[in-house]
Amino acid sequence: MNRKQALRNLQDIAMVLEARDVQFWLTDGTLLGLVRDNHLLPHDTDTDMGLWSDSFDPDVLIDLVNRGFIIERFFGVPADGFEITLKRKSIHTDLFFFYSFEACVYHSAYFRLDPRHGDAERLDYRYRTINIGTRSFRGQVWNVPEPVEFYLEQKYGCDWRSKRVDWDYALSPPNVVHTGQRIAYSSSSPSLQQVLSLFDKTE
Repeated sequence: MNRKQALRNLQDIAMVLEARDVQFWLTDGTLLGLVRDNHLLPHDTDTDMGLWSDSFDPDVLIDLVNRGFIIERFFGVPADGFEITLKRKSIHTDLFFFYSFEACVYHSAYFRLDPRHGDAERLDYRYRTINIGTRSFRGQVWNVPEPVEFYLEQKYGCDWRSKRVDWDYALSPPNVVHTGQRIAYSSSSPSLQQVLSLFDKTE
């Protein structure tokens, strides 16, 4: 992954989200790399952002497409478990939609994709309540979940500062919940109108 281009993509996505008053933050491997190493992880193949589902404005997608992003794929529905993968200049960015659940918040992610049936296994990742703060990395101010160290501990364990070669992005996090569900996912590069129609149905 071209880390310079990946950061540029993140900056443009962040600018669009801010302009639409969407509450968002860096998450997962992107957050881990910037906090621990002050750079994106060299072995990462994509970047990650979290956002509050109830703050999302679908017009964000129009703005991003106008900036050269492609909607590569989506999983779930906006009301629950939604995830969108964007792509620009061969760099992928996952947008994880966060939801409240009892005394925690969660987002979903999907693995073990079955192209024959067009579905994937859903996993949920649960956190304590998230507050959004800011930190400066590589000359840029970014939104981060606070307290950021505790957030990383929930996802990567108490030893999150140590590099692990045996880490499985889907199954290793201590906050993973196996839902037992298989959820249909979109075809590759769905149309903008197809994605926007999902939000029309939830209004």
